[in-house]
Amino acid sequence: MSPMSPMSLKVNSVSKTYDNGVEALKDVNLNIPKGMFGLLGPNGAAQ
Repeated sequence: MSPMSPMSLKVNSVSKTYDNGVEALKDVNLNIPKGMFGLLGPNGAAQ
């Protein structure tokens, strides 16, 4: 990747199952294109 190429975030096939069998995520795909984004938690704090 060259220093001036646009960046994006891609996450594919993410799953999370807790020890008690609860599936929080199942085969989740996420594609965030170039730009400015933030992730906020339940109390509004950046994650």
